[in-house]
Amino acid sequence: MPVYGLLPFIMLLARRIYAWWTGTELAKEALAPTSPELAAAVEKAATPMAGGDTEGLRRRRVSGGDDGGEQPGVRTIESDEEWVAVLASSQQTGVPVFVKFTATWCKPCHAIAPLFESLSAGRGTFVQVDVDELDELVSAAGVNAMPTFQVYGGAEKLDQSEGGGKSGEAALQTLVENYRNSNI
Repeated sequence: MPVYGLLPFIMLLARRIYAWWTGTELAKEALAPTSPELAAAVEKAATPMAGGDTEGLRRRRVSGGDDGGEQPGVRTIESDEEWVAVLASSQQTGVPVFVKFTATWCKPCHAIAPLFESLSAGRGTFVQVDVDELDELVSAAGVNAMPTFQVYGGAEKLDQSEGGGKSGEAALQTLVENYRNSNI
């Protein structure tokens, strides 16, 4: 069979994959579960995640699995309103906010994540912002490299460090030590 004879099948497959990825009806028909157990598993996977996250399953597929996600002690900021609330809380309590600007595709960000998590055990509010999710916030914060760590007191940026590796880890530890016990 000539190679060009396979073209219609390749196009059909590509169309079905695209439809499945975007969630159109073609994909639902083409990928319909054949058993009740499989149907229940698909329905469970398609239901919203905790907190109303309907895109959670797709994000895990796009990011390639475990992306470091939500860590104990480290809160992920998912909206501008949430960011404003964190800064307002810092203003009221006098507790500094330590921010990690990260991305799912950034290897240095993943490498330094355990250190950031371990530092979150002490005083301070520790949050992370995905640069691909909140473009305007990242631009307003002046983030030019990743990972970028900033410290805020209320709505005021107090200090910043950039980069990963050994020098980035040392800079992050110094940043946290300098501001952790200060009243903002």
